[in-house]
Amino acid sequence: MCTTYVLDASHPEGGYMQSMVQANGTPKGLKTVLTQRGLWPTIQKRFLTQCSIKTRAGNTTLNPKCLRGGNCCARALLASQPDFVTHKGELEEAILAAGHMVLFYPAFHCELNFNKYF
Repeated sequence: MCTTYVLDASHPEGGYMQSMVQANGTPKGLKTVLTQRGLWPTIQKRFLTQCSIKTRAGNTTLNPKCLRGGNCCARALLASQPDFVTHKGELEEAILAAGHMVLFYPAFHCELNFNKYF
């Protein structure tokens, strides 16, 4: 929830700083952040927060292809922004600051996990 630098060619300096929290300290929602960036669609009557799919059992679950799509829903649209793509998580930043290397492996792909070779 840290302040981020948004690249914007229409801005005089080429971008601007955007806070992810309100003045009272509460986190901004997806709609607020995307609206401030001019990315919230105004034409559509409904814009999903996140994509979901129905399973064979009739349950609703997250669409695993959602974040690869780009702007199918608010979550994917915000995740595809350059400042979100390049931002490291708090855990990764802490580990790197301590002088260690961080390697993240894809979930459920044990054959790609190099720990078993050490």
